[in-house]
Amino acid sequence: MRRCNRCGNELVELVLSEEQALEIWALQKEDLNVFIVKKFKDEYGYSHRDAKIIMDHLNPIYGKCLSCDYDKLIGESVDCPECKAFNYNMNFEPKSSSDS
Repeated sequence: MRRCNRCGNELVELVLSEEQALEIWALQKEDLNVFIVKKFKDEYGYSHRDAKIIMDHLNPIYGKCLSCDYDKLIGESVDCPECKAFNYNMNFEPKSSSDS
């Protein structure tokens, strides 16, 4: 199991469908973190503890560390090279039709 080098919490693998990712993105844009935790727990099957830890490590802006604002994160599950915080660096933002 992976551990965050900054806070020491054990982290679970985050597996979301495209639809689930879009739901999380929409809730993040509205700063509805309590509802994100509830959705991870009630609808996606994560424990309450894991749902809260996921929320605490889910960066709202792709590529930008949630702890120190380092803005060059590459990959989906990464440790920040600056502060060592783990980030679920997921690119949830929907792709526009011009990106296709």
